[in-house]
Amino acid sequence: GQQRLARVQQAIGCLRGVLQQQPLRTVSVLRFNPGQVRLYQLDTFSGELFSALGLQRPPTQQVHAYGVNNFSPERIPELDADILFYFSYGARRQQSTLQYREAFMQDPAWQRLGVVRRQQVHALDDVIWNTANGILAAETALRQIPTLFSLPDSDEVRACSLPVTP
Repeated sequence: GQQRLARVQQAIGCLRGVLQQQPLRTVSVLRFNPGQVRLYQLDTFSGELFSALGLQRPPTQQVHAYGVNNFSPERIPELDADILFYFSYGARRQQSTLQYREAFMQDPAWQRLGVVRRQQVHALDDVIWNTANGILAAETALRQIPTLFSLPDSDEVRACSLPVTP
């Protein structure tokens, strides 16, 4: 267990160094639930992982709290960042979640976000990035970072990779 944790910490440090060379520095994180949106802040699995990687939140999101439930469309401008990630509760089985997400993303304020216009909005797996919260989820999430941030396929990036272990 200690060796596995050490490998995760090493990968975080390595990826942090690579990400510091990239232009994408601020992230927003949302979760779509049936009938509501939750803004995830610093004290969440994804929030702590992104912070460990040296990524920042927009000023209104730099809060040590779990999140904001019932995030209203009036607050959409607060989401603008270099990159926006979202996950959807029960996306495979909750049609109401998908409908609510699509309606939220059609809001004119959402469409005006710079992050949307730059096409830097990306879906994350809810289980990995939100509900699992363990070492396996951290390893899986870290393996996704190069793709999520369009990191170049280089020796430096490959040196950050974690082995796939059971």
